[in-house]
Amino acid sequence: PRILTEFYIQIGKSFYDTIPKTSLEYFRKAEKENLKTNDEITHVRILQNIGATFSHHKINQIDSALYVYKKALKILNENEIKSSNQQKITGYFFNIYTNTGVAYSKKKDFENALYFFKKADSIPLKGYLNKNKEILYGYLSDLYKEKGDYIKCIEYIANQKVLTNTLNENEQKIAITEIDT
Repeated sequence: PRILTEFYIQIGKSFYDTIPKTSLEYFRKAEKENLKTNDEITHVRILQNIGATFSHHKINQIDSALYVYKKALKILNENEIKSSNQQKITGYFFNIYTNTGVAYSKKKDFENALYFFKKADSIPLKGYLNKNKEILYGYLSDLYKEKGDYIKCIEYIANQKVLTNTLNENEQKIAITEIDT
């Protein structure tokens, strides 16, 4: 079941941009196959993909996306998932909070969107995951622009720029280290 689950996930991801309804079918197959195992982390990952697909502009079933994200958060919160990679679980919390905020933004429910964006922002991320914070700050700046709070909008654009510069500096350091070796 694990290999077939991963196979369906990868096929689903390959159709996400072009044919999201087909993508959704494969994510559902992956979920069905994964239920034969006790792999809750993969289940959360599948639910995250299903939610994002429901939220896709070609499908636009925001309430369905919110339902799936709630289900994923319930699994993460209620079950003390035992994992050697706590950073992965932290990343799932961050992504699901962010995606939930995006879904609420699409519904123009800015208060709930802000609530979930702030929950995501409160999660400390390490290393490569800082790219996710940069993306979150873009969503926050857009939200504040929609609300007409241009001061906060500019504040988050500035935060995003700081992260962008930091990430670019880190990439340059890695490139220089690779040249030196």
